Amino acid sequence: MPCGSAVDVTFSSHCVGSPHFSLLEQQHSLNAELPDYVTATQDVVVASEEEKVKWWYPQVERLSCWSAPVRQVLLVQPSSAATERAFSSLLAAFRHQQDSALADYLEASKILQYNEHLC
Repeated sequence: MPCGSAVDVTFSSHCVGSPHFSLLEQQHSLNAELPDYVTATQDVVVASEEEKVKWWYPQVERLSCWSAPVRQVLLVQPSSAATERAFSSLLAAFRHQQDSALADYLEASKILQYNEHLC
């Protein structure tokens, strides 16, 4: 599977991907498939995030119940952009004289500023 390629996977209806099952039923499906997962991962050494994705791709049918939550976890792209935007916005809105302002005041000010863009 080439890096960056789209993966179109249909998950089994008896697993986590189905919205019609309760959490207890989903947990039961995962527990039932756990021995297969343990067997499949016994001698596997994964050195990078890309290798994890490559390893999981052929396991989708064999470990169908585990594939949906694993796909959600592996596809999360961590980023500090939102945090950096928030601090940048705070620095632009408040000067050094306001360093000791109450946190509630800062929060209320940012909420008002953000909500202005929604109107």
